[in-house]
Amino acid sequence: MLRFHVLNVGQGDSIIVEHIGSDGHSFGLIDSNAERGTPPKALTKLVELGAKQLSFICMTHPHRDHYRGLHAVLKYFSGGIDQFFSFPAGEFFGQKARQLAGRYRELANSQDDQSVASDAYEFIRILMEMDDQFGFANIVQLSGPYNEVPVVGFDDVEIFSALPYLFYKDAYLRRVRDGDPSIFESEKENDLSVVLVFRYKDINVLLGGDATAKNWTRRLGHEVTRNLTKIDSTAVKLPHHGSKHDCTDDAFEVAFSSEADGMKYALISANGVKLPDHEVLQSLEARGIRPYCTNLHPACGNNIQLLLQKSDLDPVLASYINQLSVDAVSQPCQGDITFTIKSDGTQQIDREYQVPCGFRGELEMFSSSS
Repeated sequence: MLRFHVLNVGQGDSIIVEHIGSDGHSFGLIDSNAERGTPPKALTKLVELGAKQLSFICMTHPHRDHYRGLHAVLKYFSGGIDQFFSFPAGEFFGQKARQLAGRYRELANSQDDQSVASDAYEFIRILMEMDDQFGFANIVQLSGPYNEVPVVGFDDVEIFSALPYLFYKDAYLRRVRDGDPSIFESEKENDLSVVLVFRYKDINVLLGGDATAKNWTRRLGHEVTRNLTKIDSTAVKLPHHGSKHDCTDDAFEVAFSSEADGMKYALISANGVKLPDHEVLQSLEARGIRPYCTNLHPACGNNIQLLLQKSDLDPVLASYINQLSVDAVSQPCQGDITFTIKSDGTQQIDREYQVPCGFRGELEMFSSSS
């Protein structure tokens, strides 16, 4: 059995991969996001699932909504993590690792925004913990368009990295060396984002990180020029939280393939305030792909604060709605989402909240009859 736990961590990513097979019960973690001062949800969930050690941790790219909380996970499972996978960083995780980490520290010290600086220091702590536990020389840097990733405890699962393209690391390293202060917030680092594909029982699951449109377009072209096998995923964690800038037609064609048949699922990890984009949900609906969002999109009724501001809203109803709301701006939709491939090849999707979705055709009962 292979399970993907897409955790509701707001505007960020955190995915636990759980495998039960002849070689036992194994776990991996891809990214983490956590509020400062609170334990990462990934760690809480791993403990709840009974994880004693991890087969791998993967940090897809150096953005704080993908690494906050990883340091706590590394410390908790210290000595019990088989492998650490990262985005391609070249000499950053090689002979000049500590020199470049020092440069990162200088950049962190120059930040006016204390929240950005605090998260930058966590990234540095993660780097140092990676070196202490594994040694930078043993960090596995992942890139595409097709590189197999052997993982201890996942012997009957084929895993490969589909993106990014290796040359994107050069621009990143140059920006670190040049002391570019925007390196902590710039979307340029999304070019480095790792995309992993898991194949189990002839079913593919693609985890899209924050991979960018130009990466998807280049890989789609190489499916022709390099005869790359189409991925044809059944389930995809959409790239970049469902952003229309990166969930392009080319991205969908690489991830799902219009030639593939059968039920398809889009798993979207976003806070619902700005992402996912409405156009992306409409595109999924048009393609017959069933979306599952961790949090409500505005088109689906989030942002209770706006509703409460309506002058004609009954005050008793307003009070009731406000008491029920988790957050005035962002509310869970499906919450935590788990996609399971069973040992017989059947699939199952479970959600923390059984919220119906119009983009899945589940609200047709409320539409007016002709």
